[in-house]
Amino acid sequence: MALSICFAIGLWAFSPAENAPSLKGAWLLVSDGSSTEQTTWVFSDDYHSYTTFDIEKKQFVGTRGGKYFSTGNAFSEIREFDSWDSAMVGKEDLCECNWNEARDEVTIACGKDDKQKSQTWKRLDDGTGELAGAWQI
Repeated sequence: MALSICFAIGLWAFSPAENAPSLKGAWLLVSDGSSTEQTTWVFSDDYHSYTTFDIEKKQFVGTRGGKYFSTGNAFSEIREFDSWDSAMVGKEDLCECNWNEARDEVTIACGKDDKQKSQTWKRLDDGTGELAGAWQI
């Protein structure tokens, strides 16, 4: 009995919220202008890629990504690559989303990664373009 109750609670806790916005598409990290770095986070159906470039120096800074599982106002990411910290490859991180639909923004806070604490992202596109999706190179 207890096992079936835990299972039912687990299904409820990780089922998508009916009216939760979708992360699918491209997002730009909202900056205060103090840095020349630009960060984008792209979400396809079940894959994500987070990449930072230094615009002024015209340099690649880093990237990470892998599979993600959306649960309405939260998502879980499992890193398949991480140029900043290879020890994170294979690890899972839980992130919470707070939406501001009027401004087409989302604030994302991830539990274990200090660099991800409460960052605001502005939607660039909704991921429905002709070339949208995960590409294997």
